[in-house]
Amino acid sequence: AFIQADIVSEAGLGYRATFVFMAEQPSRIALSGALHRTVTPPAADATLYTGPDDFFTGNFNFLDLKDQAPGEAEWLRWARLRDASG
Repeated sequence: AFIQADIVSEAGLGYRATFVFMAEQPSRIALSGALHRTVTPPAADATLYTGPDDFFTGNFNFLDLKDQAPGEAEWLRWARLRDASG
């Protein structure tokens, strides 16, 4: 089953989510090794990327960890909220 949920306003579509529900399927992909990597917060002087203020990503600082060799299934991006005061 596929279920789609949209959030719209007078400005148009703001968010679309698609949920997929299905029976378990065998996979041709066999991951070996751990999928967890301990990533420490960046140094105080690290260059962080911040998305544009007009977009959702503007609420976050990001650090892409491109200098670390990725494993079989790893997301190498560190992120934190810019304003965690509430």
